[in-house]
Amino acid sequence: MAVRESRESRTEKQNGKDGPPELEFPVKVLRDLKAPAKRWGEFEQTIDILLLTVNTHGFLCCFQYLEEVFKSFDSNLGFVFFGKMGEREREKLQVALLQCCEGGGQPGGAGITLPKAVEMLRPKAVFCVGSCAALHRDKTRLGDVVAAAKLTTYAQRRVSANKVVPSGFSIPASKNTSRLIPFAAFGWKPPLKNPEVEREEVRVHSDGEILSGPEEIASVTRRDELVQLYPNAIAVEMDGDGVFAASHDLKTEWIVIKGIWRYADCNDASDEWLTFANAMAASVVNNILSDPFVFEHWPRYRDISSNSSKGPAVEEPLTLTNANLSSMLGGLVQQLLGQYETGKIKYKGRIIEYSSTKRIHSFDELFVFDGKARDYGSGIEEESRHFYTSQEAIEHALEKLKKRLLSEGLVG
Repeated sequence: MAVRESRESRTEKQNGKDGPPELEFPVKVLRDLKAPAKRWGEFEQTIDILLLTVNTHGFLCCFQYLEEVFKSFDSNLGFVFFGKMGEREREKLQVALLQCCEGGGQPGGAGITLPKAVEMLRPKAVFCVGSCAALHRDKTRLGDVVAAAKLTTYAQRRVSANKVVPSGFSIPASKNTSRLIPFAAFGWKPPLKNPEVEREEVRVHSDGEILSGPEEIASVTRRDELVQLYPNAIAVEMDGDGVFAASHDLKTEWIVIKGIWRYADCNDASDEWLTFANAMAASVVNNILSDPFVFEHWPRYRDISSNSSKGPAVEEPLTLTNANLSSMLGGLVQQLLGQYETGKIKYKGRIIEYSSTKRIHSFDELFVFDGKARDYGSGIEEESRHFYTSQEAIEHALEKLKKRLLSEGLVG
């Protein structure tokens, strides 16, 4: 009964155009975004989580939760802010924060920007964080958060002489993130200045359907039309369709988490509610990411696509030759003894990855090692083959790469 009265009281406040509850922290403004800068390629760009926002409100609220922040610039992505998230002292998630344009299919929108970011940063999952418009005044309240269990595109329609039939698609959240959504609110405390008084002010809807499309809807007629076509949907936004399309093509985990800042049947909203809704959405994301070990075994981009892109194996008759025998023995021995060694070093401000591979060479020289070294920033690689120890193979490859970087003017 107390909960219901609190929610009803809140409805009256919103209809009376009162502002949102006060946050426990002041949201930063653009002039506060002071972070050290690093040249692209001078640090490890591979991340765990990519946070994608579409306006400064969402960006600033997500920035609030980043630790050890620095920024970098890439001509394809613009400025990207890097940092860490997670409540455990020793384990932190490597996170990148990126802002794109609103509208999934617009130039510079999520559908265009996300593929570039995923291919360059190789995240384990993409979180689309921001704001949305509610479709039902009786089911949701301003400031509530929608962790979309299902995303539906509504713009695609088949128009005939007699009727209009929706022909979009409706998909659940991706496999791994769908297991997190039901627990999004577990242990979550809304960042309110007076949580004891306002404890029933904000809810997380973790079983809802969210509509996504190119329209910014602020019309009773259009809102009623969407409610009739999609009775289970609780909110509408403009970016999730692009996030899904890009993530599906890249075989990357994705999730859409949006805070409600207005109702779709009117345009009566304020920047205060926009900031509040984004702050609530960002805090839910921070809660989901609070236990980094959850994501420990999630594959990164390329780890997924490289495996799944392989077609079905075609069985061919096997002719037993010395080469085949050597290959089979090599595979068996590599499985038993360990296939390679890897590592990284810093060289004159650059990150260099190295590895060595053990292989069978001949009956006279049973095992030999090949080395490889790769400059992370430029992608330049050098190899060395046929050494008797792993260390020799790696050192030779590193020396070749250092000379190459010097000859191409990448180091002094």
